Amino acid sequence: MSSNVSPQPELLALLSAAGVTDGGDIGALQDVAGSSLIGWQISALQKCGIETFLIEVDSVPGELLNLADSFRNGGARVEFVRSATDLQNFLKPAGKLIVLAEAHYFSAPLLAELTPFSSSFIATIDGRDENVAFERIDLNTRWAGLAVLDAATAQSLMELPEGWSIASSLLRHSIQCGVTFLPVNQGKLGSGDIARISSQAGADALVQRMLSERIDGANGLIERHIFGPFAKIVAPHIWASKTGQTAVRFSKFVGASASLGCGAMGWSVAAGATALIAIFLHSLSGVIGGLSDAKQDRLQSLIFWCCLVAAGVAAAWSNTDYGPDAATFMVILIGLIVAAYKLKLPRWSATLLQSPALLAAVMLIAAGLSAFALGTKIVALAQLGLLVAGLYWPAAKGKNSNQA
Repeated sequence: MSSNVSPQPELLALLSAAGVTDGGDIGALQDVAGSSLIGWQISALQKCGIETFLIEVDSVPGELLNLADSFRNGGARVEFVRSATDLQNFLKPAGKLIVLAEAHYFSAPLLAELTPFSSSFIATIDGRDENVAFERIDLNTRWAGLAVLDAATAQSLMELPEGWSIASSLLRHSIQCGVTFLPVNQGKLGSGDIARISSQAGADALVQRMLSERIDGANGLIERHIFGPFAKIVAPHIWASKTGQTAVRFSKFVGASASLGCGAMGWSVAAGATALIAIFLHSLSGVIGGLSDAKQDRLQSLIFWCCLVAAGVAAAWSNTDYGPDAATFMVILIGLIVAAYKLKLPRWSATLLQSPALLAAVMLIAAGLSAFALGTKIVALAQLGLLVAGLYWPAAKGKNSNQA
């Protein structure tokens, strides 16, 4: 029996590093948040399901070759092209080609919104003065730097004279073929979802916007207002280190394991302190992490939080002075935090309930005052009150922006 479902077209992406020269960290190799700009382009497109990348080059400096090898090791296919013929050799008749211009940044959510792959389009912005950095198409229109084209359109591009840009020539050819213009809201440029990076100052401004967005999106009072600003300060120094990000990811698991060990031995103060440090390192890892593998992140986060949950329960259970009630209330208050992540709550309530760091800090203080068992009861009751207030308070009808 034949299927009525049409197969998905093969998806390829054409990126450009034609402006890159040996020793010149500009354009495609401009450093952005610990990665080159073309590395960000590839990672963001991978989030859209693309695994084959063609990079337009005049030459291949060592940094670009190393970048290609790193993505190949991760399962992506990365090839270099120098001519229209090279490009066409990779295209299949029913395929789609996503073109992303050199030194153009598109946020991953916006790419996911603009690339449904159902029809061809050229993303455009208007010709106002603040858009002067983008390539002009006509008197009133500029290219935003993104296009989705049928393979047939790219196949019909004639061979180009030496030195001509494949991406730019493909854009002009697509316009002549009548590919639809898709206007992009100007607000996407103001918000930093689209940017053309032509200098280190532009890259630095983009990084600051990216960091601010990650911090603002963090759950929890302490995570957002204490850990976040500190992470924003130290993030550039971590990116500058070759092993910085790996060290942070490894250290958070060391902290969680240490908290579990201290809890099992009944050292509640040490367990709370190491848990707080581990949560800070976890928040820092989230701020500096960027477009890492989502499945790997979820698995690592699950292991991390399971360690801390076990540490809290072990600390309450192992110290006989607290009695069984402490362990029971510890399980309850942890359960209330988990429930808070799945409920629609106003921001004021979610900020307090979705803050493991706040819980760790309060329990650390309670343990230091030799009131650990009492602290678990007070915190559990306070959480329950906040949860009920968040659900039924008249001002709490809006959707929780922190909802997991």
